[in-house]
Parts: sequence; C-alpha cells; structure tokens
Amino acid sequence: MSQREIVNCACPLCGADAAYYEIDYGERHYYKCPTCTKFIITDTAEKRIRQSGSTPSDFSGAAAAATKDDDRVLEICYSHGGSVPTGFSIKVVNKADYRSI
Repeated sequence: MSQREIVNCACPLCGADAAYYEIDYGERHYYKCPTCTKFIITDTAEKRIRQSGSTPSDFSGAAAAATKDDDRVLEICYSHGGSVPTGFSIKVVNKADYRSI
C-alpha cells in the first residue's frame, strides 16, 4: 500500500494554513483545515475558487457544520452546465462513500 502524499497549502475556503491529499485519482482533494475542519473539493471547484480569488461565504461554515457528525463531510463541486446548472454545489456525504479517506 502506498503512502499518501500530504500537501501543505492555504485552504481554498478561508486561506488558513491547511493540508490535503488527493483522492479519486486526483479528481478530488480531502482537506484538513483548522477553521473549516475537513472537506472534499473537486479539482475543478478548487481551480475556480483560486482563479476568482473569492469563495462563496457559506462554504467554510458549511464544512465545519458538516463534520459535527464524524462520519460525514462536506463535498464541494463545480458544474460546467449540461444537464445541471453551471456553478458550485455543496452536499454532505458519508465518509464511507470514499474508501480512501
């Protein structure tokens, strides 16, 4: 079994010092932040947030609220349109849905 590479960087939601590791072959990042606690963000959503220089204000609070139950975590995605509206979406998911967490 290979060791996860933990990357230290600024949290994309609040800017605090945080760490993440890749899951789903790099398509998602699992963050651990002292302010936002733990959350999953897709690569596309993270790039959109970093490019815009701003974060929807409720994401940090939503991430902290989602992890009050230790079995759950907030997932942040970004859609380019098609059958779903373009933009960010957030949902609370079970950690069990991601075996690599």
